[in-house]
Amino acid sequence: MVPSPREVVLFFHALRLARRAQAVGRVPLPELVAALPRTRFLPAAVDPDAAFRATARAVSRGTRWFGWLGTCLVKALVLSALLADHDGVELVLGVRRGTGTSPIDGHAWVRVDGREFSLLGPHEAQGEGYLTMTALPVRGR
Repeated sequence: MVPSPREVVLFFHALRLARRAQAVGRVPLPELVAALPRTRFLPAAVDPDAAFRATARAVSRGTRWFGWLGTCLVKALVLSALLADHDGVELVLGVRRGTGTSPIDGHAWVRVDGREFSLLGPHEAQGEGYLTMTALPVRGR
């Protein structure tokens, strides 16, 4: 299936944001959450499901092609920046009891007007047993 021109544009924006999100280890998270939406050059009201698909593709391609980080935090940063013009967008950080040698397990996901987009897979983050530790509001320009 051939992607539409809108899907291609959205993918390239997500790829560019994924590149900028690689600063996650060098820049404090609140600063990065505030800076990424300012670099977003998309029409208003991007469909959340289309943005979710573009984010997953762009981050996985960046990981495969360039060796970028492909963590849930990078994905959540990209998705929240793509959706920054929507009302009620939050980047959520949560934890749960770990398995094996790790005492805790952390996860990042995006909440848009009460709807959660977890990049773990088809299940929402709350259903995965994560307790919300903080939710950083994401605002457009």
